Amino acid sequence: MTMARPAYERFRNVLELLVKDEKILLNDQPRYVTFRYGGLEHALFDRNGHPSLFQLMKTAVIVRSIGLFCSCEGEISSMIDFSDLLNQTGSTIFVAVTDFEMSRDMYNRFLVKAPLDARVSLGHVGNGSITMQIELFLPGNPQAIMTHKKKVVLVNPDTRKPMPLPEWYKQKFAGKGVLEGIPFRIEKFQRPAKTFFRRSEITWSDTDSNNHTNYASYSRLATDAIHTCLFLKTKAEKERMRAMDQSDQHLSLSVNQTSEVSDSRSRDHTPSGQQTTNVSDQRTNPTRSECKSMAVSGDHARDSAESGQQNVAAVSSVVPESVQLWGGDISALGCLSEKDVVRGLKRVEVSYLQECGEGDVVETHVWQEPGVRGRLKCSVEGMGGGEVLCQITLEYHEPLSGL
Repeated sequence: MTMARPAYERFRNVLELLVKDEKILLNDQPRYVTFRYGGLEHALFDRNGHPSLFQLMKTAVIVRSIGLFCSCEGEISSMIDFSDLLNQTGSTIFVAVTDFEMSRDMYNRFLVKAPLDARVSLGHVGNGSITMQIELFLPGNPQAIMTHKKKVVLVNPDTRKPMPLPEWYKQKFAGKGVLEGIPFRIEKFQRPAKTFFRRSEITWSDTDSNNHTNYASYSRLATDAIHTCLFLKTKAEKERMRAMDQSDQHLSLSVNQTSEVSDSRSRDHTPSGQQTTNVSDQRTNPTRSECKSMAVSGDHARDSAESGQQNVAAVSSVVPESVQLWGGDISALGCLSEKDVVRGLKRVEVSYLQECGEGDVVETHVWQEPGVRGRLKCSVEGMGGGEVLCQITLEYHEPLSGL
């Protein structure tokens, strides 16, 4: 499904309102445009005070669209004639792979991120794909706070099959990219047996004009699965600690009761004038009935502690499979904690493998990459071991040295 030219024109007018200083400057070799963008709004930030991955991906679409569809200074056409390409071929575009790199400044609350300087570059033109790069900068700072690459393919909207780029387009922009000779691909990976998963139904708001799940919506599925697992881990740990406290109190009460019985019996059998030190000696040798009482108390303590560890699994097992919203192993994220997440994402890689749409139920599996604390893997799949739809790697910033 493609949009007619009038729709592009209306879209272009809206995008141009987001450009500050009303200037979009074009560089031809390599091909890129620069402009001042309005910046990150308050609604883009999550409860940790960070711009969420989902919202950053949406922002990247807006910034990229300004570069693709808005007229550049001194030229009637846009940076890479994208409107002409889609209208002449009758095609639409699907995202194949994408990645994001965020600096620590992206998560620095003391740095105002509005406005921002933007640079949208042609990366590379292939036979059926176009790679683009988007960079966002704090004004006056040459170090990007976000760098985003995206490879899109032309697709027939009816058959959903890839289409080749026309020769006129390849000849016009061949060799003008900033990523020439630098392959951009993301390798697939295998999902291990031990994962945590969250089950979700794709809703209308998750989809886009291609009538399939939007490329940014997968990041929200991954983020929600990670935070659900961390929430359940914290809940299970609190349950375990509460159970241990209760068992310690029960065991202490049982031992005190046993000691009182021993004291009573010792006083009944202690000859007049004998030193009371022998009483404490007798307390270390309780009777058979006392041993049985302490053993039962010990079993109760172990059972209570184990019940805290098994609490989440027990809750999961009693929920009917048809309505179970999550499952798997909450230890799949290893030692990752909320402290790691609060430091913010450093790098994200996404590979889109199959389509899914409104009404589809998917399982988002997450796990920690072995040996790497702050790096997680995610696989979005059809329910019950269906086909793999999307794979994501998320890496969080490491602690600063000395912290």
